[in-house]
Amino acid sequence: MSLSQAAPVIIVSADSHVGPRLREDLRAYCPARRLDDYDALIAQTGPIVNGQALLGHPNAGPGHYDPAARLADMDSDGVAAEVIYHGSQNGEPLPWGGSAKFGIGTFDAFDSSLLELSELGCDIYDRWLADFCSADPKRLLGLFHIPAWDIGKSVEVVRRAGAAGLTGVNFPVCGRAGIRPYNDPAWDPFWAACVENGITLHTHGNGAPIFDAATGPGAEEITITDVGGWTSRRAAHYLIYGQVFDRFPGLTLVITEIEEQWYQSTQWALDSQYRRFGHTPLKKGLPSAYFPTNIYMGASFMSPAQAVEASRDGYAGNVIWGRDYPHMEGAHQAGDFAEPVHLVALRNVMSRVPQHDAVNMAGLNGVRAMGLDGDYLASVAARIGAPTAERLTTPVESFPEVLPLCMAFAGQSGPRPLDKEEMERFKLAPR
Repeated sequence: MSLSQAAPVIIVSADSHVGPRLREDLRAYCPARRLDDYDALIAQTGPIVNGQALLGHPNAGPGHYDPAARLADMDSDGVAAEVIYHGSQNGEPLPWGGSAKFGIGTFDAFDSSLLELSELGCDIYDRWLADFCSADPKRLLGLFHIPAWDIGKSVEVVRRAGAAGLTGVNFPVCGRAGIRPYNDPAWDPFWAACVENGITLHTHGNGAPIFDAATGPGAEEITITDVGGWTSRRAAHYLIYGQVFDRFPGLTLVITEIEEQWYQSTQWALDSQYRRFGHTPLKKGLPSAYFPTNIYMGASFMSPAQAVEASRDGYAGNVIWGRDYPHMEGAHQAGDFAEPVHLVALRNVMSRVPQHDAVNMAGLNGVRAMGLDGDYLASVAARIGAPTAERLTTPVESFPEVLPLCMAFAGQSGPRPLDKEEMERFKLAPR
């Protein structure tokens, strides 16, 4: 698509969340024969009082489960389309699918006796999500959950996602009990179905298995480090070394909201190891050669330093902005602001890089990676008054006051050396 300074920019977010309510939203999707089990789950879960983390927060609105409210918030933030994961911080868990806190990435189906209920939970959520996204499936990019312990049924889910007009599935990280590793050729029908149906694989950080249940001092930080770092991006080297991208070159993986700077450092690490120890023949020669064509970074509320690095080091074509709606740490902040916080955060980042890189990272990369309808989204951008390329790259002159836990102006990893002016501007102490 051609770049015009005066044309509204297509903004695509790689990171947002929903939280359908167990009682009001999902129960209607449970088969009658399993309603007793479902009501027992509701009783076991207990009352949920307006949010696990968002109690009293301005972001605790109906956009968590109401597509009309979600689309209105997207319009006000200038967002044409966004990827939708579960886990919106409103305290509502997936049915039989693990905690709302650590259940974002996959189902916690370690107990084989619970797999039938976990599969039912996938189906209930997926059918609700299809109806939610039907309000505008070209903008609401919901991710079906797959019963990854059953490859055949996962293939069926991919086909249903394609039939519903969706473009992605929630792709669990490697290492779950009962799930075959992704270099196993038994997964080939699944990869083939993804390519045939235009389905992209999306993995969210903090979805990795917990190797050890940390206790004692620093337990929470230890656990988050375990599940949110390299373990969340293991699919990259499984799909490369397993020759999956060689057999299915049209397959695309988006890894979202893990620590910044992983994209290039992972390529360096894989290439170094392959040069020393690699014996598996790769069609492209080195592992890094697969990143530009098959692997994207979902850069949730990224820092200016991350954007500058991507532009400087040549991978700005593989970065997709994420606003992390409606999380309290994200770039969307509900409230009365002269300019939406999301757009101020986006401009603060994109004004540091060349305009073509800014427009790509803000949305065009997402259009290409997920095969979205660019013409339709351009019309949406014009209708909702999205910023022009010129406005997108205009430096921010003043910054709104946001709540303490909002990272809209600090970025996913907080201030880095390149961001000294941000540290001074927002009175952020170095860590």
